Amino acid sequence: MTLADMQNLMQVKERWTHATMNQGTIAQLQAQAGFYAAVCNSVNNLIAHDLHHVEMVIDEETGE
Repeated sequence: MTLADMQNLMQVKERWTHATMNQGTIAQLQAQAGFYAAVCNSVNNLIAHDLHHVEMVIDEETGE
């Protein structure tokens, strides 16, 4: 994962936390959607090799 992706994830996580603690439901849902979008974007940026290792770990943990 790139440094830019990690920094972006931290920023959107902080916005989501702030919204959860200080704002209304709509702002919380928007911040949550922004976080999920950032996670999806980061995963899409993973190179195939890294993604393969992530899948292997998940398979090991889930017994598949």
